[in-house]
Amino acid sequence: MDGILGKMSWKLIPCLRSELRLDIVLKCGQSFRWKSFNEQPDQWIGVLDSRVWLLSQDHDHLKYKTFPKAEDSLALDSFLTDYFQLKVKLEPLYKAWAKEDPVFEKISSKFSGVRMLRQHPVENLFSFICSSNNNIQRISGMVENLCIHFGTEIWNNEDTSYFTFPSVEQLAQKPTQVEKKLRDLGFGYRAAYIAKSARQIADKGGEEYLMKLRTLPYIEARDELLKLTGIGPKLPNTYLT
Repeated sequence: MDGILGKMSWKLIPCLRSELRLDIVLKCGQSFRWKSFNEQPDQWIGVLDSRVWLLSQDHDHLKYKTFPKAEDSLALDSFLTDYFQLKVKLEPLYKAWAKEDPVFEKISSKFSGVRMLRQHPVENLFSFICSSNNNIQRISGMVENLCIHFGTEIWNNEDTSYFTFPSVEQLAQKPTQVEKKLRDLGFGYRAAYIAKSARQIADKGGEEYLMKLRTLPYIEARDELLKLTGIGPKLPNTYLT
């Protein structure tokens, strides 16, 4: 993977560092699959949309490479812009929040560029089921095991393999076996939550059902999520933010 990505040129998206801090946003407990690449403090590798992405940035640009390589860079630009919600400008929001909150005013200069990710709803939901009574390191291990054992392999070499996050259908097949496997992997009570909620979501329409929740008013979307096994009052507030 190092050699393949190393031969690629960086694609650039105009983006000030004050509008996005990768080092904070990718490791603050929103997403659990981003890792430092080759121990480089300013490069991050992860999987999104069935691709391996290498991300970096300078003062003026968000930089990326992908595998498999794609010719349509405009589509990839659009995907990352949506993922990081870059059309939402932070500077006016930071100013407004600083006016209302003196604590935020003091710390905001140290934590510029912090924003919410717009993650794929399937990965987001099941990752946060894993987060129940847990810590970031252990959640990351659970999410990685979900991908290794139920996702689809994208790339394999001597050093490491990269997998997609499993689809609803991949998690919903044979719920009893899925639950047993997850328990064997150390998921504990979360194993039943994942297997049963995946089956419930599949019966409601799968990924399309979760996508439709984005279009509903907050209360309606929250009430739909609360019908799923293992979803308590806290998770919808996190998921729908």
